[in-house]
Amino acid sequence: MLNSNGKRLYSTVFSDEMGRSLNPPHKKVKVDDPPNDIRLNCWAGISYQRVTSLHLYKESLRTDRYQGILEEHKDELDKLNPGGYFFQHDKLKVIKVLKIG
Repeated sequence: MLNSNGKRLYSTVFSDEMGRSLNPPHKKVKVDDPPNDIRLNCWAGISYQRVTSLHLYKESLRTDRYQGILEEHKDELDKLNPGGYFFQHDKLKVIKVLKIG
């Protein structure tokens, strides 16, 4: 992005995911441990002017699940920059996405 004097920033969609454990703290209140870890995972994309909707999921983010999330939100991603955009997830390599048709 530095090579384009920051102009690339305006046509880049940034994507990230996070997970948060929802187990209660064990410091002040005596609580029975749940049978499984209770966890909330979410994904979203953001660009200079717009954001995608938030995608919530239970399981860990594997490649097939991530591809499914991107397919489900493809229309939203395309609307962020209708002429095409650069796609960046976390610290992975930037991918240029061209809108065709």
